[in-house]
Amino acid sequence: MTDTPVPTGGRLAWGSWFYGLCAGFISGGSGAVISGVAVSLTDPEKFNLKTGGLYVVIGSVFLANGVFAALAYLHQDPLPPVVTTVSSVETTKQAGVPTVTVAKVQTTTITGATLAEVESKGYSEDSVKSDR
Repeated sequence: MTDTPVPTGGRLAWGSWFYGLCAGFISGGSGAVISGVAVSLTDPEKFNLKTGGLYVVIGSVFLANGVFAALAYLHQDPLPPVVTTVSSVETTKQAGVPTVTVAKVQTTTITGATLAEVESKGYSEDSVKSDR
């Protein structure tokens, strides 16, 4: 996924955000395997490896837990972070000494602050909105 430019001069880092969303879904759904084993131990005649019922239970639990974990990730991190990269080149010339060129790259990642974090720094929600 490519980064998307934003008006503030940075870019939205869609790759890392989408990776976190997928990781949340997979890790949430992975508990379905344990749930399937527990169901199979509880009722082995109805839910075993030979019947389709066990796979339906595992699939539906995987989907439900995965969606729940992905939504929890979206609650925690609803938008991708803004990444700003500043590059500069500095060339130093002195008599009798070879020219030295130094390239500097500074990357800053800005994540969204929650209302509690903003208020803990002494700002109110209204003052933050008026600064924008």
